[in-house]
Amino acid sequence: MRALILSFLHPDIVPGGAQQVAYNLHLGLQRAGHQSFFTAFHDKLPARLRSDATPIVKMPQRDNEYIVNVAGFDYDRYVSCSRWLLEAYVRFARGIKPNVIFVHHFVLVGIDFLVALRKALPEARFVFTAHEFLPICKRDGHLVRTNNQLCTSYTPFDCIGCFPNAEPKDFSVRYKLFQSLFDACDVVVTPSLFQGEILAGHFAFGDRLTVVPNGSFDQVSHSYNGDDRRPRGDTIAFFGQVLRDKGIEFLLKQIPAMLSNHKQLTIHIWGSGLDMNPPDFQQQVEQAMLQIGENFGKDRVVLRGSYDNRRVVEIMALYDCVIFPSLWPETFSMVFSEALIAGCKVIAPSVGAFKERHGEAGGNCHLYELGDALSFSVAINTALSAPYKPLSATAGDNLAIGAMTEGYLATVRTQNDDVAAELRSGTEPGDVISAAAPRVRPPLAPIDNPLPETNAPDIFSEDEPAIPRRVRKKIAVDEGEQKKKRSRLGSTTF
Repeated sequence: MRALILSFLHPDIVPGGAQQVAYNLHLGLQRAGHQSFFTAFHDKLPARLRSDATPIVKMPQRDNEYIVNVAGFDYDRYVSCSRWLLEAYVRFARGIKPNVIFVHHFVLVGIDFLVALRKALPEARFVFTAHEFLPICKRDGHLVRTNNQLCTSYTPFDCIGCFPNAEPKDFSVRYKLFQSLFDACDVVVTPSLFQGEILAGHFAFGDRLTVVPNGSFDQVSHSYNGDDRRPRGDTIAFFGQVLRDKGIEFLLKQIPAMLSNHKQLTIHIWGSGLDMNPPDFQQQVEQAMLQIGENFGKDRVVLRGSYDNRRVVEIMALYDCVIFPSLWPETFSMVFSEALIAGCKVIAPSVGAFKERHGEAGGNCHLYELGDALSFSVAINTALSAPYKPLSATAGDNLAIGAMTEGYLATVRTQNDDVAAELRSGTEPGDVISAAAPRVRPPLAPIDNPLPETNAPDIFSEDEPAIPRRVRKKIAVDEGEQKKKRSRLGSTTF
């Protein structure tokens, strides 16, 4: 099978959950003996990763990994603004001749781009993975109202409460735009049942919606979460991007009470992204850290900075608890998976995937009411005083990259007989690819960039229009506006 993967960013350039899942699937497919091509869509790339000749650049010393340079993306409507990019990418994809296209986001790719790509490659199976609630919620997909209350109703009249300058019809159009994306897909995947149920209550999927948990590990190790887990003292750590919506502000407000109640407690905050927040928020964090240092000592709360995701379980295993001060219902949380394997007790809000997955922790997950300081304090006290309960020898096996890959392949097998035949090739009769221990085959030899090899026709030719005239006109207009903007700025690039 030949697979093409579209990812929002590359995890080695910008860390993040959605792009890590997409890349893990790429690795899993290669290990299972399939050809996989990974394309990461980026804007604001450094010059060394861009080319004036093509928007698609092969990553140095990487097999089948490409960077797609995006210039001029409409973040309000989630549409592409580059005819050049769409034309080049379709030629690239036709050169690959994929059986299956795995799409892991629409941001920086474009809903119109994906619909046009589907029309240009009608024989390929399209599998779209929804990583958050952006199709429902325009407020960053967090399902949180402007008063910080969780949103449970998603009608256009509810949405204008958060966007008073908009009209209900704006959200009706938005709904139809996303429905057109889902209609173009053969399978829609969510990592949790919780997320799938909410999306299914809003969009029409038929029988195309399925759940495949995110895979995080090459092999699931139980060296940290078994009977021989060593004591770790009163230690709590946060792992992830240090962003406002991850609840860092809420955590910093609770830290003084935590340190006062637990005299031996130390708290470490791991992760990058602080500089991505608004300047006023960065200043609040800096002032809060200074105040905590003056009152309790600089060693009790430490900003540790970025970490190597390949060593995250090893680092987590130094701490007794991992904390999630999230202010929105997360859809899966790979950090939660990593904490389980690292043998950490978990402190998390009782919403979303945390509520759905708390049973996986074997009694080591302590939930609190979202954003409630008193409930949060009770969960902290309970977690620090409770003994760790060792997990079973099979706990977390479904979190392996091989298990996730098999889950994705299973969705494709049920959709297309030709692809199913491809998947069966190379196996003996009755042989089943194991999800827990995927068959590892020799790595694929590097192949040449397929762009020069293809004789695919221009997708904008009169004989084969790939996208509707209405969308083509919009792209042309947007490109004209971009040129005018560049002219005003006195620059030839953007």
